[in-house]
Amino acid sequence: MKSDISDEIRALFGNKPDGQYRHTCPACSHTRKRSSQRQQCLSIKVIDKDVRWLCHHCGENGGTMREEKQDNIVKFKPPVEKIEDAAVTYLKKRGLSEEVISSGRVLSASKWLRKAGKEELCCGFPYVDPVSDNIYAVKYRGIEIKDFIQEGSASSFYGIERVKPEDPIVIVEGEIDALSLREAGVKNAISVPNGAPLRRQMDRLTRLKIASSATSGTRMML
Repeated sequence: MKSDISDEIRALFGNKPDGQYRHTCPACSHTRKRSSQRQQCLSIKVIDKDVRWLCHHCGENGGTMREEKQDNIVKFKPPVEKIEDAAVTYLKKRGLSEEVISSGRVLSASKWLRKAGKEELCCGFPYVDPVSDNIYAVKYRGIEIKDFIQEGSASSFYGIERVKPEDPIVIVEGEIDALSLREAGVKNAISVPNGAPLRRQMDRLTRLKIASSATSGTRMML
């Protein structure tokens, strides 16, 4: 019998910004071995007016409407696509040319970083919808201090909008790494957003490669 955990999920995530979250499962975590009770086995996705969840341990799943406190919901605002000289200088020191910086649509903005405890100038790496070419999320990296903050919910590869399916694709674990490969002549380099391949995106990319490899013999490298 399924548990009704919708009220608890709504209370925890109803006012969260759109995005994907992990949490312990109200339906099963308290019944597990003590060593496993803190495992965040529940996946939660908040999008528009809906909150949906799936527990990867007990299978509990469902959906509910988020709280009606719309004023408290942070909506993603597309950034101003400009980059300050200090950010360009930082990226050049990392070996990137202005041409490659521009190809990656890299921008800059001052953002609050936890490690610094204040706003710092950051490089912003935009995640782009390959169909609409619109920016739907930005991952920021501090210039003076290595810390990250993300606005929006990146759910695809960085640079996926520039991929040519007929050519080999190289997948790395960082936006600057992907741009560095472009600088070295590897134009089909893309990066995962959170340091590990996304199953859905990997499956989608694999299907794309299978469809094109029948005629071109392409390869995908990680």
